[in-house]
Amino acid sequence: MFITVKYGENREELFNPNCLTKLLLSHIKKKCEIDSSEVVELADENGHAKNLHRNLLEYATEFVKEREILILLRVEKEIEAEEERTVFVPLLEGKEDDEEFCGNLNPITKPTNTTKVRRTTKNKQPILTQLEDDGRASKSSLKKPGGVQKPKTVTLQKQQRKTLAPNNGKK
Repeated sequence: MFITVKYGENREELFNPNCLTKLLLSHIKKKCEIDSSEVVELADENGHAKNLHRNLLEYATEFVKEREILILLRVEKEIEAEEERTVFVPLLEGKEDDEEFCGNLNPITKPTNTTKVRRTTKNKQPILTQLEDDGRASKSSLKKPGGVQKPKTVTLQKQQRKTLAPNNGKK
């Protein structure tokens, strides 16, 4: 069993993936002359990462197919809006210009919770609006400069209201 790894200026090397992914990636870095401190990854020709760098103690044969042609990638961490994101950079010349490949490799994900800060016209207090997964908005006040915080406003669904409502001795 072997795989072909493409990198650089249209160079390619054969590797045996019948080993731990940690060993395979280490051998790929050595053979492709990549610095040992770099984190590398492999992707198929369509831009789907194999995520070997996250499964170092598994056998590489669980993630790659026999005689598969793979593209060598560098793994980078990008901090965006206080959130760390993994970005894959192709190490095969010309692949960084392939929009379909890069789109599959680093898909732009829409966040599930969006937070916006706006000011109300009534008392100029900032209000934090958070859109939940189902599209409903929930509001809570931000901490005031004096250190006092208003209680959060919680939107309850009908079923939750019934279970929380006092039954005043009724059944």
